[in-house]
Amino acid sequence: MTRTRPPQPQVSVIVPVYNQEQYLEECISSIRRQTLAEWECIIVNDGSSDSSGEIARRFSEEDSRIRCFEQENRGVSSARNLGMRHASGRYLCFVDGDDFIDAAFLKHLLDASDRGASDLTVAGKLFCDRFPPDKIPALPTCGIFLRREFPLKNNLEFPEGIHPCEDGLFSHFVLALTEKISFCPEAVYHYRQHEQGNHHQIRKRTADILPMIPRWLSLIEEFYEQRHLWKRKAGHLVRFIEHEPFELRLLGMPFSPPEQEILYSNHPGLPERPLHGRRMPEGLPASSFPPVVEILRLFRLRKKAPEGRQKHRNPPEAPPFLPCPLMEEKWQGTAAASTRTAGGNTQEYHVLTPSPA
Repeated sequence: MTRTRPPQPQVSVIVPVYNQEQYLEECISSIRRQTLAEWECIIVNDGSSDSSGEIARRFSEEDSRIRCFEQENRGVSSARNLGMRHASGRYLCFVDGDDFIDAAFLKHLLDASDRGASDLTVAGKLFCDRFPPDKIPALPTCGIFLRREFPLKNNLEFPEGIHPCEDGLFSHFVLALTEKISFCPEAVYHYRQHEQGNHHQIRKRTADILPMIPRWLSLIEEFYEQRHLWKRKAGHLVRFIEHEPFELRLLGMPFSPPEQEILYSNHPGLPERPLHGRRMPEGLPASSFPPVVEILRLFRLRKKAPEGRQKHRNPPEAPPFLPCPLMEEKWQGTAAASTRTAGGNTQEYHVLTPSPA
């Protein structure tokens, strides 16, 4: 079979894959059905043990716009970063191997991005409507359409060794560095919920979440420190800390009572000693994990003066500090509302669940 030389791609679609043989064919087929012809699809097989690699290679033999790369299992961030390094399109788009997109998805996003000459275009009505345009704290990968030169110029990659919240951190850093943002509510991405999907699996591994929080904060601190953003982007940081780790990751998690005490204690030193005679959850770095209240205090109030001195004063746009019980009630309510919004089968953002047996 003769393979014709593909046109220069406008969009590079990066598909990280790990054991998604059940859904991968539908995912790739939806990319091939795009009304926009000038795309390339970069599939990164992240050490799958099922037939995902074979499915990807078969499609690459049929369509010269599809390229496959293999690596040992290093996680979704490493797979996306490898895809970005091999991309040649003007824009980057991310589609997970168990999801799929509408036929006009890429065309809508390309048109919106070119009209706005934007670095980042927000994809889907749910994410376009969720926050005020100048107050977006973070986005999932399915809501990101990114000018390829932007992460290259700013030395940005997905943080490896981080999961979950790797996409939230990446998009938060992008949003902190640009105000050239467009919106495309017409773009429809179909996100699939199933037992082996990330959101289901994360809820079963609460012990893995707690040690991850100090790593999130360390990456944030390093980013803001190196780029001198503490003062200029204080409000952006506050919105992210409240939204991404707390609303989406912490308050809806089925933590055990000892884990909840660690998260919501008002005592900064509490994680360093037993909780009412109970042992710390196994694997939790006792000396490095600040309670939730301390995280809010540290990141909401911190501003750095040019000389390196710290000013402890709330940014004007930051909401007032909430005591722990009020904070928990506030964010539980917000998380529930967000879940209802995201869970509906809207025309703009579909959450697919398995049919009952």
